[in-house]
Amino acid sequence: MDPFIIPPTDPREPLRVAMYCQTLWADTDFIGYQKTVITDTLRRCADMPPLLSTYIDNGYCANTQIRPDFQRLLLDVAARKIDVIAVCDWGRLATTDADMRQLLRFFYQHDTLVIECKTTPARLVLLAA
Repeated sequence: MDPFIIPPTDPREPLRVAMYCQTLWADTDFIGYQKTVITDTLRRCADMPPLLSTYIDNGYCANTQIRPDFQRLLLDVAARKIDVIAVCDWGRLATTDADMRQLLRFFYQHDTLVIECKTTPARLVLLAA
């Protein structure tokens, strides 16, 4: 499976997307920001609304995999309950290249794609008077 191609699913079934949000220090505003960015990206990109599940580790360091919802996410990936994981940036999942490679191999083995959602760049528009 190509890691940049969304796994094939029944076209009548929506994608099962896991939204993963993480902060080092408990910060509900930043968690809310991540959720907004991810849902806006999915709204712009999806043909049909996905089945969205949310995983939040508020106040847990990404240097370790010992995070409650991260562990739940890994279990759901292993059980093939997730097609796509959406994050604001890769650093929410892992902070080292070695950890990221290990995770990507695990996701690849379970036919799960990871997408990074970013804010849309601002545009200046000149309005005719």
